[in-house]
Amino acid sequence: MPERRLHIMHVLTSFEKGGLENGVVNVINRSDPTKFRHSVCCLQRSGASAKQIRRPDVVIHALHKRAGLDWGIFRRLYRVFRTQHVDIVHTRNWGALDAILPARLAGVPVIIHGEHGRDASDPDGRRALRRVVRRLLAPWIDHFVAVSQDLCDWLRSDVGIPSRKLLCLYNGVDLDRFHPRPASGGEPLVVGTVARLDPIKHQTILIRAVKTLREQGVDVKLLIVGDGPSRAQLESLVDELDLTESVDLVGEQQHSAPWYHHMDIFVLPSLREGLSNTILEAMASGLPVVATNVGGNPELVKHEETGLLIPVDDLEALVHAIRRYHDDPRLRAVHGEQGAGRARRRFGLDHMIAGYERLYLDQARQHSLLSRSSSLRNKA
Repeated sequence: MPERRLHIMHVLTSFEKGGLENGVVNVINRSDPTKFRHSVCCLQRSGASAKQIRRPDVVIHALHKRAGLDWGIFRRLYRVFRTQHVDIVHTRNWGALDAILPARLAGVPVIIHGEHGRDASDPDGRRALRRVVRRLLAPWIDHFVAVSQDLCDWLRSDVGIPSRKLLCLYNGVDLDRFHPRPASGGEPLVVGTVARLDPIKHQTILIRAVKTLREQGVDVKLLIVGDGPSRAQLESLVDELDLTESVDLVGEQQHSAPWYHHMDIFVLPSLREGLSNTILEAMASGLPVVATNVGGNPELVKHEETGLLIPVDDLEALVHAIRRYHDDPRLRAVHGEQGAGRARRRFGLDHMIAGYERLYLDQARQHSLLSRSSSLRNKA
């Protein structure tokens, strides 16, 4: 009997531009259209990522959740799940957990929850209420996906999710878009970062590192790609430290790939990370990476092989790492080349897409969803 298309509904807080949202876009655009159809449910609003979806059959639902406790969101979620005939609901991160009970009550056969990283309100995942809520909802969730082994271990040991319900599935990078270019080898050394301008990304320490390096006589410039709530603070710090000629905040860029080719090294000084898409993009672009030794960063960056791992919030260590790359162009080239090779071998986008397709199909088979006659209410 022929199989039918599974309807996957991705539930997010919003669909603005970001690493998590970019991953959803890639799953939608690149998964097999003969096996899967997709829709997106935004608890708050849609956003810039919606423009990146290429498939014409994708419907986006924006539920406009109000700030604080909005009891009506549960009713609106239930109605969407019930009327859209969803096979699999795939929620992501803390904010989307509101959808678990409405999905079960609406009769959605499969629920998957993804953890893609933590936010500034719970950077260590230690807030007891959030751990308890995840644990209480676990019986209604068929499978959990974590984008790093660090997050997978946290779900198992701190939250109490059984190992049989856990899958570690790394993010992937588009190797056709992100690829190396010949090293420049000249002065100044261009240090770059691509990230949302947010306190948890800690770009302030990177600006202070540039100030220190210039005081040491190192010819270095900083390129910051991204936008967010910390922009005004960062601009103020640049002015305060008299670095307007050395630091360039270029804002949000629709196409980030060309910007990596303006950089000599990539730095991500985050206080916490899930699994950084921009580290993967930098590696694929042939850049050595300096990153804090947190979250999934050490699963991507091999210390002294593809980059340098440093302690969190350690200005001296950050300055020393950047200076090493400034003083040793050969080290830059070797680490960049090895990082690009690692990205090609381990973190291509095709690996990620294949992993999600296997997950969806395995869950569908376990719930007998693939036969056309098995679930007539979900007719594609």
